[in-house]
Amino acid sequence: MVRRRARRVLFERLQTTLAEWPEDPRDWLDALPASTETRDYRSSSPRPGTSWTRTRIAGWPPRTFVGRDRRRVPETLLSTVTRWTLDQLVPLVRDAEKLGDPHHRQAVRRAKAALTLLDVEPLSDVTPASPTPPDLAAVAAEGHPWRLLVPVARALQAAGDPEELARLAREVVGPSPELTGRLFHLAVLGEVLHGLRTAGAHVVSRHPLGDSSRGPAYLVTDHEDREWDLWFEAAGAWGYYDVEELYPKVAHGVPGAGGALGTDLMLIRPGESALLLECKHSFRPAVVARGGYLQALAYAVEALDLAPAVTSVVVGPEGVVVEPGYGNPDPSTRIGIVRPYDVPILIEHALGT
Repeated sequence: MVRRRARRVLFERLQTTLAEWPEDPRDWLDALPASTETRDYRSSSPRPGTSWTRTRIAGWPPRTFVGRDRRRVPETLLSTVTRWTLDQLVPLVRDAEKLGDPHHRQAVRRAKAALTLLDVEPLSDVTPASPTPPDLAAVAAEGHPWRLLVPVARALQAAGDPEELARLAREVVGPSPELTGRLFHLAVLGEVLHGLRTAGAHVVSRHPLGDSSRGPAYLVTDHEDREWDLWFEAAGAWGYYDVEELYPKVAHGVPGAGGALGTDLMLIRPGESALLLECKHSFRPAVVARGGYLQALAYAVEALDLAPAVTSVVVGPEGVVVEPGYGNPDPSTRIGIVRPYDVPILIEHALGT
């Protein structure tokens, strides 16, 4: 399974190069430079290349016909590297073909055309050997189509390393590093929605996520028919509720300091209470605890202008946060550092269930 995942990622990386490979396999054979080898022969019957003079010297009437023939010998290095590369490519093409991805079709088709050479001389008679870096440099210097063979050979060689194989396999199931924090943000939102429904609340989506300028992302009606707003990125809350935020007022003398701040998620019943959640996906304890705490504290202070009772928490990855911790800087404010699966309990507490 791991190897199959790795092969799919590797084919994805190579598809642009493979799509430029020759469509006709004969183009590969025609591009093989070759030398001419001459050799003497003796046969029981005359054939092209028979030397009648040498045959006569051996005796007449002749019992053996003497001659010299020539044959074309393909360049050994190119043949060896090509054979090795195509052998390694077979399982990648087989897996890519099973996926039926339309983006892969041309790459699969041209790779399969090249693979037919494995049954054709001279490649069918060649013993494959993994090329060295100087070998690949020499092959690339031969021009088209060999320069397109080299990046494929290099990638296939690298994939033979177990660590590289594992890394390629992880790319199929692991997010891009740029998206990791965003996906954690969405995962915590999922815990919030799960907690709301478990607590008996009715949740209605108001608009697509990510556009806080249009207001809260969800309308929540709790078990007592009270309405709450659930924000995904709460920077737009100040304008929506027509409340002046403290940060822009304090930072107005710093050009480029930015506009309104907002926690990642906020469940609020304006004028009554609010639950703020700041999502910190990091495996550095100081980023989650120290940096997150300072943010949660600042958001809590500002949110007191929206609701008189505020709970503001940092949500960090399980393993970094081993157990939840809470504190009350004043009677109206609660600060915490929690794990994702502590969130539904906070929801129940916020709704009074």
